[in-house]
Parts: sequence; structure tokens; C-alpha cells
Amino acid sequence: MAEQLSLSEVNLTCPICCDIFTTPVALKCSHSFCQECLQTYWKDLKVLLCPVCRKECLTDEPTPSLAFKSLCESFKRVNQASGQNQDFGICSLHGEKCKLFCHEEKQLICVVCQVSKQHEHHKCSPVQEAAEDLKVNLKTGIETLEENLLVLTNAKKQNEEDSNVVKNHIEAMEQEVRNEFRRFHQFLHDKEAKWITSLRQQQEQKCCVVDKTIAKLEQQITSLSETIKKMKQESEEEDATFLKNYNNNYERIQTSAVDTVAPVQKLSCEDITLPGSLFAVWAEMQDLIQEPPVTLDPLTASKRLFVSQDCTTVQYTTQKLLVPDNPERFYVGVMGSQGFNSGVHCWDVGVGDSEKWTIGVVEDTVDRKKLLVMEPQARFWSIRLSDGVYRLGVRAQTEIIVKEDPWIIRVWLDYDQGRIRFCDPHRNNTLCTYSCKFKEKIFPYFCSGSTDFPLTLFPGKMK
Repeated sequence: MAEQLSLSEVNLTCPICCDIFTTPVALKCSHSFCQECLQTYWKDLKVLLCPVCRKECLTDEPTPSLAFKSLCESFKRVNQASGQNQDFGICSLHGEKCKLFCHEEKQLICVVCQVSKQHEHHKCSPVQEAAEDLKVNLKTGIETLEENLLVLTNAKKQNEEDSNVVKNHIEAMEQEVRNEFRRFHQFLHDKEAKWITSLRQQQEQKCCVVDKTIAKLEQQITSLSETIKKMKQESEEEDATFLKNYNNNYERIQTSAVDTVAPVQKLSCEDITLPGSLFAVWAEMQDLIQEPPVTLDPLTASKRLFVSQDCTTVQYTTQKLLVPDNPERFYVGVMGSQGFNSGVHCWDVGVGDSEKWTIGVVEDTVDRKKLLVMEPQARFWSIRLSDGVYRLGVRAQTEIIVKEDPWIIRVWLDYDQGRIRFCDPHRNNTLCTYSCKFKEKIFPYFCSGSTDFPLTLFPGKMK
């Protein structure tokens, strides 16, 4: 009878909870499960699948079986009556009480099983002795998980501290930016917004990864804490119950230990920068109070350059402008409205984040309807930025090594001495210098290749 019940138990066990069916239901693929277990398994699935064969199922597919339920309940009653449910004490093969534990098979056996061929060379111990030894092993496993939990907790703490440092640093820099921009009032409102946006983007870039890491750590901590709690509960169970579940529990500990990872995203504030120089902004603010010594001549602007109403800003457009093709108009670029045939003159050009521009001076009688040859022999003296490289004109292959991109290009012209100098006024660096002898009137020249960042003119300082 005991053997028959044991064989029946295999067929009456739910594949999900590994226990005798409670309210069994069957799918069309013939696999049966506890109704509650199946619904829990399906809870987070978008497509309902059989837990065993993975065939797709319908929500109304599970079919309750009253006869099957009755059979399971009868089986449970028989087990309770024989005391098997309490201590698993009767060997299903020999009908003897299970007083030994086989360490090789990880199962309870009787004294007859011990001398059988199946367990002939296996290490076996009395139930109480085996439980005591294996509880020590489980305790060691739990201690390892607790150490891993501590590592995860410390990693989360470190990530949070680094995240707070970065956020506080960003907040301090943000406050500094706000204090500086209050002096510029409404005129610098757009610049202020741009700076704040840049800092927030840096914060988002830096903290996005660590925030995801922290969330992952929290999930691991929760999962590991639940595993440890479960393991501690299992270790307090009765010996027979403990030994029956020992193999699964120990495998769960080993799996959890392997899966435990403590990612740490080390953050640093060293590469957090402002999107520009306060010095350059102050210089622009001071210069805007004055009338620029150089303005743009809209009649000379090519059809892809838009000149502002005050003639101090030029910006590239992807669509050609509907403007007359008058003789003064350049094929590429725009000329300043003021020309010089003597004296010393200086003007600044704000390039900002523009990645493509040309700034220089050109003689009045160049052929404006052709693509200019940007070199001194063609009466064109210029500096150019394109594809991240600073060059002396277009045709020339001479590159200029610039360590930090300037926000302002200062053009310094000494007509009488025949000298043109391009420099970065913020860092007081000379980018390049031309020496020549002018033969006719010289005009400032500008060309922008950026739709996002216009070139802006304002007064330069004679130094």
C-alpha cells in the first residue's frame, strides 16, 4: 500500500509548487497544475504559456477536475493517517521507518535500503546526526550570503554618496551661475538657460547610470534578504523536513551566491564643466553697451546667410533666401559694411559652439561671384574651423594647433604696418598672424556654416 501511494504521489504533485495538488486544473496540452500556482505563474506574462511544455494557452483554457481534486484530497488523508506527512518515516520500497540519511542521494532511507545495492557504497548517517552536520553547512552558506548582502549594501551606500556629491556639486555650480547671470538681467536670460541646461544634462548623464545601478542593487538586496530569511526558516524546521528540502535549499544558496554582484559606478566631479567662460560672457556684456565698430552689409551676404536686423549677427540657413543677385553679393560669405585703408582696428567675433566658420579680411575688388581662394596670394587673409580642425584658409594645408576652443575670435588689423592677427582674447593666445602689404581698401569678411550657432560681432579691445 505504501509503495502504491508513493507511486501515486509522483502523479499527484504540482510541477510548480512540488506539492500535492490543491484545486487542480488541466490545460489542453494535458499538463495539470494547482489553480493558484498557475495564476501566479501567469501573473506577469504577456503571452500565457504552459509552465512545462511552453505551449501557448488561452485565459479560459484551465479546466477544473473535481474527480482529480477528490483523489488528491483522499491521498492527503491517507498520508496524514499513516503519519507520513509528519515525518516522511515509512520507506516506500520496504515499509520500514526511515532512520538514515544517504549523503550521496540526498534522501531519507531505511536500514534495508542501506544494505541494498543502490546504497551499498554510499555514506549514510542517522537522521539526527545528518541534520546537525548539514545545518552547519547551511549556516555557512547563510553567512556567505550575509557577507554578500553587506557588500551590496555598502556598494549601494557608496553609489548614493557619490551621487549626492555630484548632485551637490552641480547645485553649487548652478547657484554660482545664477548669481553671475543676475548681473546681466534680461539681456542674458537665454545664455543663463543654456548654461543651466548644460549642467543638468551633465548631471543626468552622470547620475543616470548610477541611479540604474542603485535600483539593481535594491532589487538584489531584496531578493537576497528574502532568500536568507527563507533559509533561516528552513534551518529551524524539524529534522526530517529540513533534510527533505536540504538539497534544493543548498542549491538555492549556491545559485544566489554566484548571482551576487556588487556593481559600483564610481562618479567624479572633475570633468563637470561650465559650457563657457564667465570672462567671455562679461566681455560680451560690456561690449554690447558700445556700438560695434564693425557691422555687416546685408547687400553682400550670400543667399544662404541670414543677417540680423541690427547687422551684428549672421547665421547659416539650409534654404536659399529670396534676395536679388546684386553685384555686391558674395557667392559665399558676407562682408563688413566698414572698410579700412589706414590705421589700427580691432573687432571681436563670437563663435560660441559653432563648428564651422571662416573669419578674415578681404580686399574690395575680389571676384565676389566665385568661390574665394582663401590665401594671401588671392588677397584673402583668414582663419577657418571645419571638421574640428583650425586652418589658415581653405586651400592651404597649414593646421593650427588649438588646445581649447575659443568662444571669441579677435581680429586685430594694422593697415599701415601690413599686419593681421587672429587671437583668443580670453586666454590671450595668438592663433595666427599674417604680414603683408595692402594695396587697396580692406573689408572684414565672415562666413558661418552652422544653423544653430550664429556669428556675433561686438567691439574688440586694442591690446
